[in-house]
Amino acid sequence: MNSKTYAPRYLDEPNRYFGLPLDEFIIFIVCLLVTVNAFDYLILGILCASVVIYAIKKIKKGQGQHYLKQIAYWYLPNVYQFRFIPPSCVREYIG
Repeated sequence: MNSKTYAPRYLDEPNRYFGLPLDEFIIFIVCLLVTVNAFDYLILGILCASVVIYAIKKIKKGQGQHYLKQIAYWYLPNVYQFRFIPPSCVREYIG
């Protein structure tokens, strides 16, 4: 079966970049760049970024695709701005 189209295994499967979903790939690249720029060791950067990705995979296990966004909403409300969603620091609305 040599077709040029790709059929995902599941319909809601996220796009993958080098085997990682987009949110994990961005974190991997940021950790890699910070470590390489700070210490000038590529191997140390890859090792540190791999450890961070392993920890994130453990946190996300069984929680769903957008779990990191939910954590960012509840614990970092001023860092990540969501459209059409009230701030998480407001717990009760009067009237």
